[in-house]
Amino acid sequence: VSYTHRRLKDADVYFIFNSGDNAVSCEATLAGSGPAHRWNAFTGEITLLQGTTATNNVVRLPLELEPAGTAIIVLGPARPGGK
Repeated sequence: VSYTHRRLKDADVYFIFNSGDNAVSCEATLAGSGPAHRWNAFTGEITLLQGTTATNNVVRLPLELEPAGTAIIVLGPARPGGK
């Protein structure tokens, strides 16, 4: 599993990808704060992630990725600008 991270004015954005041939189920530890959302790039749906914990500017969340699967995780407002 690999990722790229971008810091925005009011959010942290992670693009996480599983380049392997097997599904992955793990706990991800991400730098940032605020609620964690998973953004679906195909449908535009934004889902608040359940089971997250946040302490000291670190968010831990459950993460499942299919083989060659991806996830966009945003820590911060659900929509750009906090709307």
